[in-house]
Amino acid sequence: FDAVIMANTIDFLNHPREVFKSSWRALKPGGFMIVPFLAKDAYVDKFDEAFTKQWRDMSDDQHMWVCGSFFQFSAGEGWEGLKGFDISPFDARKEDDGNMLSKLQGGDSDKPCGAFVVQAQKKSMAEGVDDADSVEE
Repeated sequence: FDAVIMANTIDFLNHPREVFKSSWRALKPGGFMIVPFLAKDAYVDKFDEAFTKQWRDMSDDQHMWVCGSFFQFSAGEGWEGLKGFDISPFDARKEDDGNMLSKLQGGDSDKPCGAFVVQAQKKSMAEGVDDADSVEE
């Protein structure tokens, strides 16, 4: 495949490393994996119980870091150009007033929700990903 787009899915995955590794295998060299997701409070009223605990307990900034780590720990050197973006509409972004309580409080329901993207490109490699480090349950 030229691209894998995993939209609004990462917050529900119980085995993200395996999903990212499978996506890496499905991509041809130079292909992109793009992982867009909405802010953690975007649809909590509908899907809160379906979110993984890790996703519920982290901030949106932490989600971007964790998503990046799924790339890194799924195929390591097999990815290149790892990037993350806040693509939220301007009026969805929370202002940093220096008050930690403001950051922890829920968003304004009249505001559009935040949106983020993490992406990487499959590197051209002579060898495949080492399956010896697969996680077994």
